Amino acid sequence: MKLHGFDIESGLFPRLHPDNTTFSKGSVISLPGEWDENFSFVHQRLLVAALQKSDWERAIGEMYRVLSFNGWVQLGEVGAWKAGAITAEHQALVKSLFVAKGLVLDCSTYITNMLLQTGFVNVRIEERSIPLGKWAGEQGVNGANNFIGVFRGMKTPILKAGGLGFVRSEVEFDRLLDAVEREWDETPGAEIRFNIFYAQKVRFW
Repeated sequence: MKLHGFDIESGLFPRLHPDNTTFSKGSVISLPGEWDENFSFVHQRLLVAALQKSDWERAIGEMYRVLSFNGWVQLGEVGAWKAGAITAEHQALVKSLFVAKGLVLDCSTYITNMLLQTGFVNVRIEERSIPLGKWAGEQGVNGANNFIGVFRGMKTPILKAGGLGFVRSEVEFDRLLDAVEREWDETPGAEIRFNIFYAQKVRFW
């Protein structure tokens, strides 16, 4: 079995990897032409903060093109997160940022239809819950650390957008995220949803 990974940033590639693994720089919305029907399995995950609606359609079309017949695609994307009122405010802030950037925060609600419209069949989805916060033990702490890091990384674009009516300074942003993290720790049931999509490319003739 041969594995090939690609990303728009080559600095993310590992320096050490198995002999059957290669990497190349590129974008999922414009895969190399010579990759037509070249892969039996394509995996993509967590591009919710990278692709606009039209980019999603192009990306799924490109994945369909490079898959061999009877091959499968697997997509993994986050859904909504919840805990309490502070988390709801934070989610509204993130949604405002995504709208301002033309991104699709709820992309998981569209992926199934885009797969079907592209020509994929045998489409199915698995929805998982990732606990957030100390109340859930080690798993909750790991989940919270992972996603709070992602959300803190949105500070610069949010402040460049003027705070989007939610925060007015770096200090206010940090305080909001600190409060979100505390709410996760103190709220049993705090979670973020994760959706895994599977679909197959088949020949009908």
